[in-house]
Amino acid sequence: MIKKTTFAIASLFFTVAQAQIHIGPSQTYSNIQAAALAAVPGDTIYLHAGSYGGYQYAANVKGTKANWIVITRYKDDAIDISGGWQFSSMEFVKFEKLKFLGNTTYTGRFINIDNGGDCATQSHHIIMDSCYFLNETDASTSSTCKFGGVDTFEIRNCILRNSATEGW
Repeated sequence: MIKKTTFAIASLFFTVAQAQIHIGPSQTYSNIQAAALAAVPGDTIYLHAGSYGGYQYAANVKGTKANWIVITRYKDDAIDISGGWQFSSMEFVKFEKLKFLGNTTYTGRFINIDNGGDCATQSHHIIMDSCYFLNETDASTSSTCKFGGVDTFEIRNCILRNSATEGW
């Protein structure tokens, strides 16, 4: 009887531990870098209405096979990400319903997912779903999205439009 009670309490703890992390004006976090570093398996990171510019970097953002980390917009909020996001050694992360937008200040690669320069720390199980990549105008970047050192990823229902390179 004790084992069943312990399991039930442990299951309740892990269910409750999943959190919503909010990014934007008047939110707990102002950028993806800070929010991603705070995320634990099962969390959802929500971007609230607004523009998110500038380079951001986070390493070791890791969900699990059973508890992915999801990065998405909040409800139907209008967002645009106009800066480079770079993630190293990430696992079980889904990017969903995001809009990456080039502009005169930031014209280059929108997202870079890599292994941090170490083949032993490959990023893996990455999903890009229903994201928009618009107006990347710097042909010297050679790609709108870079997946270098990534094992196992999916790109589904995404739109790439007005890209100088016309390639991922």
